[in-house]
Amino acid sequence: MSKTQNDNKKIVEEIFKNNPTIKVVYKNPKGEYFTQKSYAENSLLLDKEGKRVGQLKEYRR
Repeated sequence: MSKTQNDNKKIVEEIFKNNPTIKVVYKNPKGEYFTQKSYAENSLLLDKEGKRVGQLKEYRR
């Protein structure tokens, strides 16, 4: 596992540990973490046509 993947795993584990009711965490390409999918989707950049650019990474318990 790469250093970045290890860091992501630690961050997600910490989020789950501190928030026992959270079942899913989303990460955008900029490295920001969200517990609500709508916020995560709205954090994605838009292209000239108004379509979302990039994909979210989803982490589940």
